Amino acid sequence: MWKLWQNTKSLTYLALLTVFVSNFSFFPFGTGFRFSLAVSVFCFYLLVHERLNRPVAGLATGVAVTVFRAGAGFLLAEVPLLQGLDKHYPAGVFYLLLGVGLALWRQGLNSGGLDIVWGLAFLDMGANIGELVVRGDFANRDILPMVYLLGLVALVRGALTGLAYTAWQQREVIIKQEQREREFRRLLLLTSDVTGELLYLENTLAQVESVMVQSHQLYKRLKTSGLDEAESALAVAREIHDAKRDFARLAARLRHVVVKESQGKLLALQTLAEVAVKANQALANEQGKDIAIHSSIEGQAEVAAYHRILAIINNLMGNAIEAIPHVGTVWLDVRVLDMDLHIAVRDTGIGISEQDLRVVFEPGYTTKYNPDTGQASTGLGLAQVKAIAQSLAGEISVRSEQGKGSTFSVQIPLPRGD
Repeated sequence: MWKLWQNTKSLTYLALLTVFVSNFSFFPFGTGFRFSLAVSVFCFYLLVHERLNRPVAGLATGVAVTVFRAGAGFLLAEVPLLQGLDKHYPAGVFYLLLGVGLALWRQGLNSGGLDIVWGLAFLDMGANIGELVVRGDFANRDILPMVYLLGLVALVRGALTGLAYTAWQQREVIIKQEQREREFRRLLLLTSDVTGELLYLENTLAQVESVMVQSHQLYKRLKTSGLDEAESALAVAREIHDAKRDFARLAARLRHVVVKESQGKLLALQTLAEVAVKANQALANEQGKDIAIHSSIEGQAEVAAYHRILAIINNLMGNAIEAIPHVGTVWLDVRVLDMDLHIAVRDTGIGISEQDLRVVFEPGYTTKYNPDTGQASTGLGLAQVKAIAQSLAGEISVRSEQGKGSTFSVQIPLPRGD
């Protein structure tokens, strides 16, 4: 029912639009036969709305054109309605023939290019000849000049329609490409975030395993000593074991998703930098900060571990934005030198004290506090960055001066296969 309503609405729009445009026309033969751009509008609409039944559209438009012209003659010139219908019904035949022709030549018209221009011109000329035959205008006229004029007008209208349709197709391609790029950036950022969390989760799992072993050893010692707390220590060990098992299952699922999404793919550093800059510029704007973000790329490389590298860049740039209270600048520099990838993120933020520089990569370190609650951030971002860099056999360092900003530098060896 909904599809029927949509088709009816589209056919109504087409008929009304064609009727309106057909009023801007000229009469080359001094009869009711006319030329207008309504034909181009009619054909373009049907090419764009491929699901419409084209013969039905031709019939509906032909009826609308005939009734409108006959009604206008009746109201404005007092031409009898039946006489007006008899005079204008050949125009309705024209649109019916054109609709049928568009349906029969659907495959050729969908190919685009010059084929669509010639195809539309051929159909236009054929429908015009059909209308002239119905009108009887071939009787006392020189056929050759008439056919020449019909062909010329048909070619012009076909070219206009073809150009408009080609432009519309290109617009659709651009829109779809932009949508794919937005989805790609969103998925890439999401997967890089998951990658960072996964690596940190795996490190935590190793620590949980150590705590579980220690709890079980404590249970044995307490049991040997005959102390009542032995059972409590065993219960703690069991709780830790259950938690570790759940976390390990979660880590395995996340690892499967990341590996499946990135397996066999390579991504250019230029693309990674562009994604990071756009995402963090949006973050700065969302926070109401006036921050200019600049980036530079030296050298070229395609990397397989792009999720981890993007996670590093994204974390560092996010921290740089957080370190700037209101107005400032963030620089992202990516260089490839001697098969090493060098990443540097520099900001004009509040900087880090010498005392804090010694613990800046430790879990829990943070300078971020919720302005409403006063609650501190988790302090896991830089710890994750360090863990990711180490997982890639890389290293990270920081230079900072309070009141002037900070620079975080990461150096990662690129595999020879990249």
